[in-house]
Amino acid sequence: MRPEGEARVRMALTGLERGARVLDVGGGTGAHSAVMRAEGRLPVLIDPSLAQRQKANKQDLIVVGGVSQLLPFAGDCFDMAYFHLSLHYGNWTKALSEAVRVVRPGGRIWIWTFSRHYLATSFAGQWFPSVHRHDLERFPDVSDVIAHLQSVGVVEIESRISIETVARTAAEWEERFRARFVSTLQMIDDDELERGVRMFRGRHTQPDETVAIDLEFEAIVGSVGG
Repeated sequence: MRPEGEARVRMALTGLERGARVLDVGGGTGAHSAVMRAEGRLPVLIDPSLAQRQKANKQDLIVVGGVSQLLPFAGDCFDMAYFHLSLHYGNWTKALSEAVRVVRPGGRIWIWTFSRHYLATSFAGQWFPSVHRHDLERFPDVSDVIAHLQSVGVVEIESRISIETVARTAAEWEERFRARFVSTLQMIDDDELERGVRMFRGRHTQPDETVAIDLEFEAIVGSVGG
């Protein structure tokens, strides 16, 4: 994981006691859970993908199969529920309601997502136009997330923007595009992918050219009311 990603995890852990139980919702390969464990917390990762869980298991993490809309845990058993770019998979209102159910009163809900501005202007969308449309449809608006959290008893909600710069060579970006390295690229057809790669190559003709982009994350944080 890049240092910026580790910093995102550590920001979420600020003020959370050592030994606190954290539910890593849609935790994938376990990169974030591994940081949590190294920082002295007790993460439990849940993810619906067997392939992702198998990778997480190699890190000797506690891994559970399941979906965020029906969490297989008793109520009030975690100190924090943590979503990192996973809220947009499936029915997000059910996922948040379930997260609130399993977090103890006074515990924390922490969500990392992308800002609407970023989704509408993202780097990938410059080359693959339907990416913007798909992302704006998939990712919930932060104001809607906050409204739902309030409706299910989450208090002291705040949001904050975090901008991070990622720099890779043009060849590395092309390799990632072809690998459909973000889930939205997996939703476009082969023709759009090839057109976009050609456009990108036409703009960045030297494979070793460094191409830097800004990612605009938004964190939504709140406490579960008693």
